[in-house]
Parts: sequence; C-alpha cells; structure tokens
Amino acid sequence: MQVVQLVVIAGLVWNPPTSCAWAARVLVGSDEACLHGRKVVGLPSQVARFSKKITALPQTPDSKSSCFLRRIGLRTSSSNYKNHMDVEVTEIKKQTAMSICNINVNATASQQDSKGWMGPLIKMSLPNFSSALNFSGRTKYNSNLLKYSCQIECRVRAVQPAKVSGPSALDADKENSSEDQSSNVESASRVATGTKRNFSISVMLSKPILALEFNHLKMRVEAPTTVTACSHDTT
Repeated sequence: MQVVQLVVIAGLVWNPPTSCAWAARVLVGSDEACLHGRKVVGLPSQVARFSKKITALPQTPDSKSSCFLRRIGLRTSSSNYKNHMDVEVTEIKKQTAMSICNINVNATASQQDSKGWMGPLIKMSLPNFSSALNFSGRTKYNSNLLKYSCQIECRVRAVQPAKVSGPSALDADKENSSEDQSSNVESASRVATGTKRNFSISVMLSKPILALEFNHLKMRVEAPTTVTACSHDTT
C-alpha cells in the first residue's frame, strides 16, 4: 500500500436533492500534483512527505463486532498476526518540515489477500445526486468559484477506523520557536497558516463514526468549469 495523498474533508452538507462537501486541506506527495491542485482544480493543496512503517504483531482475540462482521461476510477469517502500518505525515513548506499527524492502520494478513471478498461493487457520482455539484476555488491561488463532477466505480466494505494522533509537543515547540525568530509580517502569515493547519488536524482527531475501504477504485473527474469569476475591481 502506497500513500501519496491525504484529503481532510472539513464539512458535508446534505439537503436533498442536493449535497456539498469541501476540503480543508489536501496533502500530496509531489510539487507537480500540488501545483495542479492549486491552479487548475482550486484545491487547498500542500506538499507533504508520507513515511510508512509496517510492523507484524500477534493477533488479539476478536471482539463481538468483529465476529458479527465476519458472520455477515464483511470481514474475512482471522489470522495469527496483524500488520500495523504507521504513516507519518509531514507537511513541507519551502525549507520547513512540520509534522501533521501519525496514522495507524490495522490489517490482518487475510484481509490483504486479493482472493478475499472486497465488498459489493458500486457505481456513483460525487455528490450522489444529479442536481448536486462539487465546488472548489476561492483560494489564494485560484480566486474563482469552480464546479466539477466525479464518477466512481469500486468495491466498498466497512473496516476498523484508523487511529490518528496529532503532532508531538516537540514539533509544536519547533514551530513556535521559528515564529519567534521571524519578522512581524512573516509571523502574522505563519499564525494564519498554523491556524488552518491546526483546524485540519482537529478534524482528523475527531471521533470516527464509520470507516469505509475502497478497493479496485476507478475514478473519472471532469475538468472544472468556472461558476463565478472573481472580480478584481477594488472600487
């Protein structure tokens, strides 16, 4: 499993027959993807580094919920060990690296078997209503309001939520120290950036309601079109 992108969804509004979701932060693994997201799609993209570490640990006894999921076919048979995958997410800005979070994902060896049931096949549009649209833009790098559609085909199943932990206190001290050494203008900019970063972290640290795994994913995203162009008239 290779991690190349992390999207933090800040909110979801559902008012049938319309719906709308927006991203607070989009972390990608390359400068090219970041530039494309900012300029073309109007996303709040940032460059990040994803460091992965996998550790095999003895399997613990199944919980009642795990047994129920296995009984109805949403989880495959148990194995003697479980892989713990830790992904450290670090945001890169100029020459500065700042820890965002650490994501721990558990997956039994049997779940990694491609012969196991990956869930029902679904086809849908995002949002899942014909009269709804995805919106982006109104950012520092693309001030226009954009709309686009996305079609998805994949297999979906319920899984155990990942465990997300925030940055360590040492990383927070490093950020505060760098702010103290900067000028007033740079410091104000850092505070604004830090506030957005902290908001994204707080979203990821909130209590999970449901975790879904998407397998054999095929996605087609239409090119965004402008809904409202930003006026540069300051009079």
